[in-house]
Amino acid sequence: MSKNVLFRSALLMLPLALALGCGPLGTVAGKTPSASDQAPATRFSAEVTSPVSVMLRWPAAAEATKYIVEVKYGGQDFLSLVEVSSDLTSYEDIPAPDGMDLTYRLKVVTSAGESEAGTAAVSTPVQEPNPLTVQAHEYEPTFWEPPAVDPTDPNFDPSSLYPPGFDPEDPEAFDPSSMMVVPSATVLIGPEGGAVSVTSPDGVSSTLEVPAGALDEEVPITLTPIQSIDGLPLSGGLLGAFRIEPEGLFFDLPAILTIEASDGRALPGGNQAVGFAFEGEGQEFHLYPFAPDQAIAQRQSGAGHVARGIARPPAAGPLAQIAAAQARSYGVGAGTRSDAQAVVRNHRPSANDAAIANRLAYGQAEEPELMPLVFPAKLSANRILESANNAISWEQVMEVLDNFEFHNQFYGKDKASQAAREKIWDVLLDRLNKMLEHNLNKCLTAEDFSAHALAERMTNPKPGSFGAQMAQRFKQKYGDRVLKDVIDSAKNCKLELSINSRITAQFTGLGTFEVPVRGSVPLKWRWNGRITYLTGLGTITYQEIQIRPAEPNCTPMVAPGGTEAFVMVKLLPVYASGGGLVDFNLSFEVRDKKPIRFNKIKCKDGNGKTVSLTPPPLGGRSFWHGLFTAAHFPDLDVFDWTIVSDPVKPSGEKEWKRAGFKPSMGFGTWSEDTRFELRPRSG
Repeated sequence: MSKNVLFRSALLMLPLALALGCGPLGTVAGKTPSASDQAPATRFSAEVTSPVSVMLRWPAAAEATKYIVEVKYGGQDFLSLVEVSSDLTSYEDIPAPDGMDLTYRLKVVTSAGESEAGTAAVSTPVQEPNPLTVQAHEYEPTFWEPPAVDPTDPNFDPSSLYPPGFDPEDPEAFDPSSMMVVPSATVLIGPEGGAVSVTSPDGVSSTLEVPAGALDEEVPITLTPIQSIDGLPLSGGLLGAFRIEPEGLFFDLPAILTIEASDGRALPGGNQAVGFAFEGEGQEFHLYPFAPDQAIAQRQSGAGHVARGIARPPAAGPLAQIAAAQARSYGVGAGTRSDAQAVVRNHRPSANDAAIANRLAYGQAEEPELMPLVFPAKLSANRILESANNAISWEQVMEVLDNFEFHNQFYGKDKASQAAREKIWDVLLDRLNKMLEHNLNKCLTAEDFSAHALAERMTNPKPGSFGAQMAQRFKQKYGDRVLKDVIDSAKNCKLELSINSRITAQFTGLGTFEVPVRGSVPLKWRWNGRITYLTGLGTITYQEIQIRPAEPNCTPMVAPGGTEAFVMVKLLPVYASGGGLVDFNLSFEVRDKKPIRFNKIKCKDGNGKTVSLTPPPLGGRSFWHGLFTAAHFPDLDVFDWTIVSDPVKPSGEKEWKRAGFKPSMGFGTWSEDTRFELRPRSG
């Protein structure tokens, strides 16, 4: 278990181009001048200033009323990029597409008309990942306090003074740790959908609404407020942030996170609202885009990774709404355009979807005078088309699909870019058809898994999703034969995860528990448009639990076994350079309606007196899960951790065999023998 541990968008959000995370907005010299920006130009020139920025300069033209900058990608036609006023002679295109050949053209507009003033070509390098890490801090637990009592109230109920979990019929069973109040909430949500809400001690509340169809199995969804973030790259500070767990869980339809404050939270002067997201305790921090209201309204139609907000919140009401396709931490802070630009220029996240979101969000901090001449959907679509024409591998095609899905969320109904979008569909569907045919009757490589997951998504798409649109177009063009063939061939590639674990936990002053479990989880492939992974629902069964109390005169006890549900939230394969499966990462949850847990242990001491012992709380709804988490805390976060084993076994096993180790949380000396094994299954 991990430690218990967002504005109606300005129209500036719309002008962001999405393909490969680039947009038409930029920076005009004179807004934030520097010596290099103001250097006189003798001709129209383009200089790459970073993988995602190009500085354009030109000499002042007599009688100019404005300048028009155009751009083309590869061998495509020129498209209008932006117009700037006649008193400016430079413009920085940021974020520009990285790893692409770009040609810029300058036009001078005078009272007599417009004329071409030169072209300049550059090639931007690929922006390598350089993720930004911050440190998030959750609120410390507080202690429960009894309610105020009116002694003259004839309807006073004495039981209102009982602390949580106290049973007057069995006072010895009371666990004092239940008096600790942790500001988080957990709700079991399944395919029918549901909601979970929580309020921070500072009066910031949040509700996560999971729509029907977003999940295939019941999953305990936890919402936890974040108190502060060290290293937040937004100079105006934090307005609100919340963590959604289990981290890494993908929603087939976006879940809507609404954040509200009980008091007014006006932005500091010179700042704008900037959305962000990150993983874990602050890894992979990136900006997160806001979007217009209609994008939220389309969430049942497959629009994910969008948000809307109010730039300056009123005295009360929503601070923000975010449509999240993945469970992670989301928030909103106050920052300047320079803050946002620094993140985009210097910190590309590792994941492609995060990199796109990072660049997309930058535009909300741009100036209105930099609005482009034309609605940028056509710019975005042409950038994607250029990438699609050059995509030949599964990885490249998946990246283009990722970019295209983002484009459709914002510009799917734009008429100016419709023709370009149709060309993209033609190219992508042709690539996918050939790749699916190539991967028939193959198993256990990254390409095979991608083919199986993609075929499954197009065979059983979620209504209204991007996958459903893709499936409809694919079947209209190629039929469903290849999809059926891939699904049939995937029957020979079914996998399951087996669990075999024995944890012996010796709690200081309490006793020793020997907890053995076995189980298996049938797995199925999923593809969310970005990665392929496995999910599943199975069980673990407790063998007899041996309990040896520390009290020397207490007789050892045996607790009966039981069964608990094991939810594989995400099993992420790791492949060798040749494409074969060699490793995997896990994110799972164990839960049941009546989980195996121990609130007390009773035995007779040497004098015949009953001794009641309470194990320390391990934070889990499952006893084994709590032991497993505590044993690995804080080295591994059970919701999204990477197993370290030596050597990595070709059979797909992950093992720990540790005797006599001391968990970092204390509790005495433990030992563990746990093995997860990924193996083929029949049926």
